[in-house]
Amino acid sequence: MNKNIFTFIFCLVMLSVQVGFAQTNYQANFQKAKTQIELGNYEEAMDLLRPVLGATSSNPYASYATYFFALSAYEDGKYELAKTTLRPLLVPGKFDKIDEANYLMAHIYLAQNEYRLALDQLADIKSSSLKQQANTSFTNALVKLDKANLKQLYDQYRDESILKNALVQKLKYEASSKEELELLAALDPSETYQPVNQSKLINIGAFLPFMYGRDSAQIARLVRENFVVDLYLGAKLAQEEINKSGDFEVNLIPFDTKRDERAIRTILQDEAVESLDVIFGPLYPNEFQQVSEFAIQHEIPFVNPLSTNSKQIENNNFAYLYKPGSENVALSTADFVAETWGGSNAAILYGSSSRDSLIAAIYARELEAKGINVAYKKRISTDNVKNAITEVILGYLPVEEENAEPIKEEDKNVPADHIYFVTEDPRLPAPIISALEINSSRIPVIASDAWLNFNFVSFEQLERLNFYFTSNSSLDYENKAVEEFRINYKKRFGAFPNPYAFIGYDLIYIITEQYQVNGMKNFLQGMPFRRGKISRGLDYSLRNDNQYVPMLKLESGKLVVLKQSITNDQE
Repeated sequence: MNKNIFTFIFCLVMLSVQVGFAQTNYQANFQKAKTQIELGNYEEAMDLLRPVLGATSSNPYASYATYFFALSAYEDGKYELAKTTLRPLLVPGKFDKIDEANYLMAHIYLAQNEYRLALDQLADIKSSSLKQQANTSFTNALVKLDKANLKQLYDQYRDESILKNALVQKLKYEASSKEELELLAALDPSETYQPVNQSKLINIGAFLPFMYGRDSAQIARLVRENFVVDLYLGAKLAQEEINKSGDFEVNLIPFDTKRDERAIRTILQDEAVESLDVIFGPLYPNEFQQVSEFAIQHEIPFVNPLSTNSKQIENNNFAYLYKPGSENVALSTADFVAETWGGSNAAILYGSSSRDSLIAAIYARELEAKGINVAYKKRISTDNVKNAITEVILGYLPVEEENAEPIKEEDKNVPADHIYFVTEDPRLPAPIISALEINSSRIPVIASDAWLNFNFVSFEQLERLNFYFTSNSSLDYENKAVEEFRINYKKRFGAFPNPYAFIGYDLIYIITEQYQVNGMKNFLQGMPFRRGKISRGLDYSLRNDNQYVPMLKLESGKLVVLKQSITNDQE
């Protein structure tokens, strides 16, 4: 996750206001407001800044207070208030950080879809470094518009290089007609773009461990209980819908890997496999290496729908993960905590899997690098989790892990300001919820959004206990396509879909749409953020594992994406 550009500007402006002022009341309010802004408490910051807004001979903070009041109003979604407050600072000679004020006003206009005014405001920025930051920031924001709106904007303002750059980035990955490809070639003649897949056919090999046997009872049991079947049936429904539309044809071919390296070897020796366009799978590490080597040799991309191990796809441009890698989850969560709670004391309670340990270790390292104290870190199980939570909430002596460094005196008896439960073990949420309830906890709690799929945990409990969720490209529940999929899946297969079926469905749509545009040359590689058919989105702009990890929270029974920085907010 990129650092919020406004954090950079905030620090830049603060350099100009740190010295030379001794007026206690104004200074105290200003410093307190600064802290609240850093913590994301914008209402509190505005309350503190109001008495500092008036310019007097004894108040040298007035202009800066006005700027930060406008910034807080913007971050809080109060765009008209932000605009009205900021406008007096845009008069030449009124404010010595007028470039930063122009930058902020441009983003206020952008948030209100006033694109012409926003672009005009950017043109007033004189600083070359800030102008470059603005160009990048605006391009990233405009790329998130839908294709039709962005093309319409470009038609209106063809002289704007930012719009041209945004449209090029958009069409690189979403051009779906000959006319759009011709427009892309005209906008960016420096690169040759592949024509739209003229065959209108994509062959997708589903490399999954179906474990079919000759025993009919075993097959019936698999159909009822095997998550692999759910994954495949979701993919199958997507195939049927795409083919029914008549625009494109998907040929989904199942191959039973049986979780057996010999079975994989036999599959890869089949000449028909070389004619595949994309491979869906495989799922397990012992299947991965052979498929990876085959993919490189024959230049056939493959996507693992479930893995979060980004190490598996290193040094292979044809390998992708549908889910974010464990490192992405840890880094994005640490960024969110730093921006939201600042220098708080962290408690990290993690499960027994290697993935849990990896995320916990990276998360702890990143927090400490950001100046946040990790007061408590412990591996948990059903046997010790309740005691661990009590220790965290009451601020007892942190439990030393094996081979850990001695606990510093200043870290003893420190209650945590937030808890990150790094586990998707279905046995742990129930005792965790129970322990939090017993201790009447209101400490912010972070967990995987996989917890939302556990039926024995109610949404009311999670909201009341102040839970936040790291998302692994979770479903966009506000998207009507989610409910349509549930209904259609029930009609087709006689049962409602589980999370694996949703993944299979979403991924086949992503594969088909991207392959139709990019063919074999690029496929998902370098794809900027785009929404899935039913998921919140995917982003392969930097690496081949999904980099989009939004933070979610329940508010009045609805799952919402929390506001993120303007340069990386994907909503």
